[in-house]
Amino acid sequence: MKNLALIIILISSLIIISGCSGDESTASDSETQSSGDTNYIITLPNYIFTLDHAKETGWKSSKTFDPAAVDDEGNLYTPGATEIHYGFRQRKDIEVRFYESHEDALNLGAPVAATATENLQETGGAQSVTTLADAGVGVRGGTKYAAYAVIGNLVALCELSVETCESFSDALLIANPSPFTSGEGEAKGLKGSGN
Repeated sequence: MKNLALIIILISSLIIISGCSGDESTASDSETQSSGDTNYIITLPNYIFTLDHAKETGWKSSKTFDPAAVDDEGNLYTPGATEIHYGFRQRKDIEVRFYESHEDALNLGAPVAATATENLQETGGAQSVTTLADAGVGVRGGTKYAAYAVIGNLVALCELSVETCESFSDALLIANPSPFTSGEGEAKGLKGSGN
């Protein structure tokens, strides 16, 4: 009888959590692609995250990279990125790249992340890829980024699977439960217009 009551409580909790998460974003403003062969998610387009928000998830930064780093031909490795940090969370490597907006993260950051993760996805995680983190220090193939996420204004490269990105995204939402950072929406004319 105790087990039945526990199962009912757990199922009820999951239903309540699922219902509440719908309040944060709707299908029209959040696309999550993580089933089947996809290796990425796109979510929380109205959110602006900072390095402090990433740290509040339990993510630990171990290196910072220059977003102005260029390849041998003078092309930026990560066009549009304002900050790039390599670190880990729950024993998984996660590289975070911050952009001015969700649109920049989606249009400038996602194509670079897709290229960095595509070979690894095809081989099922059997080989490492060269990322900005590797290129910045002249080392090739130290981390296996098999998935990426566009979460608000940041792009996260995630070790081994898209589930790592999903967990990081959920933790970011908990760390910053309302869109924009304090006062930022007002500065952009998005809140409190009064007209």
